Amino acid sequence: MATELQTIPLLNLAVILAPVAVVIGVLFRWSLRGLNALYSV
Repeated sequence: MATELQTIPLLNLAVILAPVAVVIGVLFRWSLRGLNALYSV
């Protein structure tokens, strides 16, 4: 079985990562300690 490497278009990648970036940004802004925001994700 030959499997081809599939590449994710940058637009799809941006659409997927945009909500994640927003959530991390909100957690950093509203968290008392920024490092705890990363652990909560």
